[in-house]
Amino acid sequence: MLQVLKKCKRLFLILAAVVSVISCKKTFLDVDNTTQLYRQAYVKDLNTMEQFKNGAYVLLNNSYENGLLAAYPDLVADNLKPFPAPPTAGFGTQSFMPHYTWSQQATEAQGGATEASLEMNSLWIVCYQIIRACSFVVEDVDKYKSENPQKADDIKGQALAIRALVHFKLVNVFAQNFKYTADASHQGVPYITTSNIGAGFSRQTVAQVYDAMIADLNEA
Repeated sequence: MLQVLKKCKRLFLILAAVVSVISCKKTFLDVDNTTQLYRQAYVKDLNTMEQFKNGAYVLLNNSYENGLLAAYPDLVADNLKPFPAPPTAGFGTQSFMPHYTWSQQATEAQGGATEASLEMNSLWIVCYQIIRACSFVVEDVDKYKSENPQKADDIKGQALAIRALVHFKLVNVFAQNFKYTADASHQGVPYITTSNIGAGFSRQTVAQVYDAMIADLNEA
């Protein structure tokens, strides 16, 4: 009986030591975040890379091409004119009136574009999300090229073309027109070609933005 108790005591001490060692590490507290899906975790092959690329189209359509933002270029160019509807109608077309009258304001607001928006910060945010997504495709699609070289090149070409298109939209909203200076040396927007959100960036001239767009399109 005494021998059995000694064995139990020894086992208990070993177990306590193991638990103590494990509890000293904080890894057991780590829990997988299932509320967000990260691109590195989602993209595993060429098919999932294509699906990720298609998401850039969806984001571009939902956030820019479909709705108020689609009318923005024509409205600020005076090709469209907002007008008030009769009070009895219950609706009007006062969309972007501050932009139409060139009375925008510099603010830190980050909400979506609305009829009363005083700035276009939401366009800046969503466009660079799309741009970084396209850059991820450009950077990583060749990893899966052996699965189907032609399909991989097609996916990469589309990502490059979308990246150029979105930069074109940005530079036309957040910079003066190309001929504002004789050599387009006035400030444009950052032309970002990396998916790394920690990488530094700065505004480039409008000429540099156009050169980068042409380079992306030529590669596409």
